[in-house]
Amino acid sequence: MNSVIVGVRQGCSLAPYLLEAVLKLALKDLDNGVNVYGTRISSLRFADYIDLIAESPTELQDLTDKVDQSSNRLGLKINKQKTKSLAIWKEHEDLQIMLTGEQLEQVSEFVYLGSTITEDGKCGGVPWGY
Repeated sequence: MNSVIVGVRQGCSLAPYLLEAVLKLALKDLDNGVNVYGTRISSLRFADYIDLIAESPTELQDLTDKVDQSSNRLGLKINKQKTKSLAIWKEHEDLQIMLTGEQLEQVSEFVYLGSTITEDGKCGGVPWGY
């Protein structure tokens, strides 16, 4: 017989609140990110989808390391197969972002919340920031 040590049952009404509380703890001390109208933003979240945002590959690696460490402390595991990197810039830039000793796959586009985001800064065919 399997016994559950940690967790809630599927469909439990507390699950989204517990996930939000744990993710808030995991992401609370991120000091890198980009400046948007005077506010520093290092991540975007929707349920268990998390985007880390940085101004350079070095900062992105730092954010990735910090989120991995804090997630591990809280009992969360990052799925390496579902984790990707994307550099949004006018020209292609090779990233070598590592997660626990393995390089993350770099993609030229991905779908986030129904919109395709591309490395040339377009979202759904419309350039960002124009």
